[in-house]
Amino acid sequence: MNSEFKNEGPDPVLTEGKMKKILYDIHFVEAMRNDVGLKSDSFAFETMDEYYSTILKSHDVAMADFEQSFEHYIAYPKKMESIMSQVSDSLHAAGNLPKK
Repeated sequence: MNSEFKNEGPDPVLTEGKMKKILYDIHFVEAMRNDVGLKSDSFAFETMDEYYSTILKSHDVAMADFEQSFEHYIAYPKKMESIMSQVSDSLHAAGNLPKK
């Protein structure tokens, strides 16, 4: 079993730790694009699909696995809230977002 998945079988779910890492990267790049004032035409990605694909590729995760895992965590709001809170705290601690 791949340690990045919570279960095997037809519906693998990424661990909370792996989701946190991916969501951190997604939100970091979004913050760079939105909060720092980078214009869309100066951003390195032409489409959102390319943007997500590049991040997921860096984590060696397929888009389908991420989407399935995201849907899983959305179905468990307390888990997703915990993950997102950790992502936010990490971004703030690293100085990548303005203070709350």
